[in-house]
Amino acid sequence: MCTTSCDIFKKMLEDTDFADCVIIVDSEEFKCHKMILSCNSEFFKRMFLSDFKESSGRIELQDVTPKIFTIFRNLIYTHNSEILDELDFEDVVDLFKCAHMYQALCVLKKCEDKLCFSMVNEHNYLAVFELAHKYANICLISETFTVRYNYSTFAHIEVPKQVLQFDLEIFKQWISKLTINVTLSSRYRLIYEYMSYQIKKIPKDERNVEEINNNFDDVLKVAGFKKYPMGEIDQMLEEKRFYTDEQCIIMYNLIEMQKEIANL
Repeated sequence: MCTTSCDIFKKMLEDTDFADCVIIVDSEEFKCHKMILSCNSEFFKRMFLSDFKESSGRIELQDVTPKIFTIFRNLIYTHNSEILDELDFEDVVDLFKCAHMYQALCVLKKCEDKLCFSMVNEHNYLAVFELAHKYANICLISETFTVRYNYSTFAHIEVPKQVLQFDLEIFKQWISKLTINVTLSSRYRLIYEYMSYQIKKIPKDERNVEEINNNFDDVLKVAGFKKYPMGEIDQMLEEKRFYTDEQCIIMYNLIEMQKEIANL
C-alpha cells in the first residue's frame, strides 16, 4: 500500500522517538520535529536558524494555551481540515490568532475558510469584523462586508458593548459601512456613544483635548459628516443647502457634542 507524506507525518506526530525539539506551553511539553515546524511556520524556521542552534532544544511559548497549541501542532503535522469541524467559534478564533502569531500560513488559511464558509453569522459578526481588521485579513474583511448582514438594525438597538470597545481604526471601518445603510441621526447617536465611552475611560487629568478633537473629526469624516461653524448653519438652511430639517438639527448636535465630549 502506498504511504502518503501526510500518513508519514501523522505517524511522526504519534511516534516521537526521533523528535529533536521540545515546545513548552504552560509547563506542558510537546515533542516536535524542527523540520516539520520550520516547513510550516516562518516563526519556527527563523528561530531554528538563529540562536536556537546554541540552545538545549527547548522552547517556551507565551500567549497560547496547551489546548490551542495541541490543535495547531496536529494541523501542522497532518494538514487535516476536518480537525476544525470539532471546534467551536472561540477555538477557531484562538487558533487563527495562534497561526498568525507563528506565521503558519497553512493553518491560517484553514481557519479563514472555516470562519468564512461555515461560521460567520449575525451573532458573531462583530467579533469576526474586529478580528478581520485587527489582523488586516482580506478574506475575512470581504466576508464581513457582505450585504447579508442587516446593518440597519444598529439604528434601533443599544450599541453593542463590543463596538464601544473597538479600537478607533476598527470603529472607523465599522461606521464607514453603516454610512451606506443607516440614517444620519442614527450615525450621530452611534458616534456619540462610542466617543463618550472611549473618553470616559481616560482620567480627566490625562485627557488630551487636541487628540480627542482630532479623533472626533476623523470619525465624523469617515461617517460622511462635514462640520460647519455654528454661525453658518442658519444661512445654509435658508439657502436650502441642507435637504431636511433633521440634517440641520444633526449639525447643531454634532457641534454641541464635540464641546460636551471634551469635558466628559
